[in-house]
Amino acid sequence: MPSMPLALKEIDSLSCFRARLLDAFEGTYEGKLQHYLGCEVTRDMDKGTTYLSQTNYAEEFPRTYNFWNATPRLTPMQPNTRLNKEDCDKNPAPDFHRRYRGIVCSLGYLVTMTRPDLAWAYSEISKYV
Repeated sequence: MPSMPLALKEIDSLSCFRARLLDAFEGTYEGKLQHYLGCEVTRDMDKGTTYLSQTNYAEEFPRTYNFWNATPRLTPMQPNTRLNKEDCDKNPAPDFHRRYRGIVCSLGYLVTMTRPDLAWAYSEISKYV
């Protein structure tokens, strides 16, 4: 009997490992990974690449805060912008403050998962939460 190609042996080994792991932890196998913690996962096994994106989240979060009609910019914040405490209202309205915290939190999730290019702008606005 001819030996199986290495790829088939690896697939069999992984399937066996998966089955033992799921039995041990009473889990289920839902198929190939497509979503993880709100990220869309795209894998190209031939090239050995994995792409993460948050397209749905990035489109939904502006809708949630009624920014859907805002004009997109090439840079996330005006260059050389420095925010300071004097720019802030000393006693913001509770509704405004709650909304601001929500926006900053939503942006933070994008920054930590898939958009490190927004990190500087996020760090500037998060100082005033």
